[in-house]
Amino acid sequence: RSSAGTVEHLPVAVVPNLARYLAEIKRDDLWSYAATADAPQTMWEADLTGGVALVFGAEGKGVRPLVRKTCDAAVSIPLTPGVESLNVSVAAAVLLAVSLMFSLLLFAVALVAGLLLWGWLWWKTRELRGQMRERQMEGMDDHPPGGRVIEGEVVREEVDDGERR
Repeated sequence: RSSAGTVEHLPVAVVPNLARYLAEIKRDDLWSYAATADAPQTMWEADLTGGVALVFGAEGKGVRPLVRKTCDAAVSIPLTPGVESLNVSVAAAVLLAVSLMFSLLLFAVALVAGLLLWGWLWWKTRELRGQMRERQMEGMDDHPPGGRVIEGEVVREEVDDGERR
């Protein structure tokens, strides 16, 4: 099959006891979602970004009760009236696509925020440099060339070799 190559690029777990495996891999940065038709939380409401483990049940039977209870939450795919269910491969494709879409959207928002911050910092730096130049130019009018002002007097310094500084 042409789709069989995807298994090489997507982490897939095949385990003898799914409920036990889900309990073992639980951590703060990994959320497990059971895909069920009757879940109160839809795919649009769930946070499918970051570390996500999606659990799908057998067609016709769904996710087993113990497995569903072990998952952190359940998620459903809203269906058009008259459509009772999707086969497991279509449900997996839809939830994976939504997860990817939300992750890319989150990345895009972070990128735009970063670019806006960079632009603001660039503008402020440019503005501050302009103010510094103006102050330097104003200060140059007060000092005669080759000297500096100390308490109202022009002081020229002589170096040991006779050159002025």
